Amino acid sequence: MDKVRVSIGETQDYDGRCVDRTRPVEFEGEFLATYETADQTQSLYRIPDGYVVHIAKECSFDCTVQYLVSAVLADLDVRGKFEFLGRAAGMARDLRLQEALKISEQLIEQFADQL
Repeated sequence: MDKVRVSIGETQDYDGRCVDRTRPVEFEGEFLATYETADQTQSLYRIPDGYVVHIAKECSFDCTVQYLVSAVLADLDVRGKFEFLGRAAGMARDLRLQEALKISEQLIEQFADQL
């Protein structure tokens, strides 16, 4: 495993000036994957006793918050809180037919006016 260095804390723009309140964190780990959404970047690391996720989330008022969350395999699999990060790392299993049908029903309901 390599030494991994990330930051936790916040950065915020005050009157055009960036205030950095982050702190560095260093740990032994192996980078596995990153998953990005419009307002969040999740990075997955394998550590000696499990997994950790570094999250950088853009908040309102030009603020970015960075933090670490412990994760277990179930979090990285189907219906886990980090399922898509797990998929990016090749760790989430394929959906079973019944799961796919249920998710498809939800998608049809959610996007009914567009389908």
